[in-house]
Amino acid sequence: MTRHRVLAVAACAALMACGGNAVHSVLEPPQFDLLKYGSVGLVTFSIENAKGSLHQFATHRFEESILGAQPGFEVREFPFADSGLAQSGGGGDHPVPVVFYGWRSSAAATEKVGDLAIVDGIPSFSARDPNDAYGVLVSRLVRAVTYDFRSTWVTVRDAPHP
Repeated sequence: MTRHRVLAVAACAALMACGGNAVHSVLEPPQFDLLKYGSVGLVTFSIENAKGSLHQFATHRFEESILGAQPGFEVREFPFADSGLAQSGGGGDHPVPVVFYGWRSSAAATEKVGDLAIVDGIPSFSARDPNDAYGVLVSRLVRAVTYDFRSTWVTVRDAPHP
C-alpha cells in the first residue's frame, strides 16, 4: 500500500471510531429581525467634529447595510432636525415602530492615511486620499454595529450515531 492509502484508511478508521460525526455549516437567522416591523425610521447620524458630509455618508452606508442584510422592509429617513417627529413614530399614515438614531453599539476602527519619513534630514510626507480612508473606516464601523441584523454561518457537528 502506498503511504497515501495508508493515511486515507487511517483517517476513515478514525472517523468511524468517532461515530462518523459530520460537520457542516448552517445559516443562522439575524438576531434582530427588522422584517416584522415593515418599516423603520433612520435619523441622519450626527458625528462630532465631522467635516463635510461624513454624517450623511455614514447614514447611507448604515442604511445600505441593513437593507442588504434583510431586504423587504422600508426605511424612512428623517433629518437630524426632525428627530422628534421620528421618535413619535414618524407621523402620517405609516408610522415607524423602530427608529435608528445613530450607532447602536460602540465600535472602533483605524485606518492609515499617510506616512512621514525623514531621509537625509529632509522630511517627506505622503498621504492617501482622506475620503478613501473614511470610506474604509465607515464600512468597518457599519459592519461591526450591524452584525445582529445579518444572517451568519455557523459550523455544527451532528450528534454521534449509536
